[in-house]
Amino acid sequence: MIEITPDIILIDGQDLVTVDGNVVNTQREGTIHAMLRYTQTLAEGKSYDLYTQPITIQMTDQTAPETTVSPVEDRWYNTNVVLTLEASDSQSGVAKTEYKVNAGDWLTYNKEIKISEEGNHKVQYRSIDHAGNVEETKSVDVKIDKSGPALHVSFNPSVITSRNHELVPISALVEANDSLSGVASFELVSITSNQPVDGKGDGNTAQDIQEAELGTPDTEFLVRAERSGVGDRLYTITL
Repeated sequence: MIEITPDIILIDGQDLVTVDGNVVNTQREGTIHAMLRYTQTLAEGKSYDLYTQPITIQMTDQTAPETTVSPVEDRWYNTNVVLTLEASDSQSGVAKTEYKVNAGDWLTYNKEIKISEEGNHKVQYRSIDHAGNVEETKSVDVKIDKSGPALHVSFNPSVITSRNHELVPISALVEANDSLSGVASFELVSITSNQPVDGKGDGNTAQDIQEAELGTPDTEFLVRAERSGVGDRLYTITL
């Protein structure tokens, strides 16, 4: 018994498959007609071809589509997030792409997905081709936090009763809370006074505010215990 490997000769369906010798590569679903050809070589170096009767081959698509999502970074966003999906299927083609947000219903994807509510959202997506193959569900997390942290600040001491022109150490006690993304950092923004510092009536002492490192999470600094003219001096500390 002699095994032979025939070539596949397409009669039609060239747009459905590609043929490499005896290997058929499916491009998309459909029906093709072909013949099998075997070339017999004679001793004299001559050859002749043998063909079978035409055969029918039904090409089926058993590969699910592939869907990609626009890049989403693993971080918290402080604005709305817009996702785009792109699906491809080299055989029967993409019939539809669908998605759902959190525990919602599956929705048909048309143009884009806009996520605007605060919180951590799971967006699931998949595509289906014309052969009915369903892609394995994929997902991406979208985290949105549009609200600033809640900051509570107290000072020790909060009232200076002396007016002896001495520098008084002040400690800022900071409590910061954020229920979504959490508090990354805080910083000392400014220390100002309602009265001119180093002016007449306050002893003409220099540098009434000292050791304050603005732009850092500094909570320890010095302010001078004095006033200019009448009325109490009020230091405003912004964090």
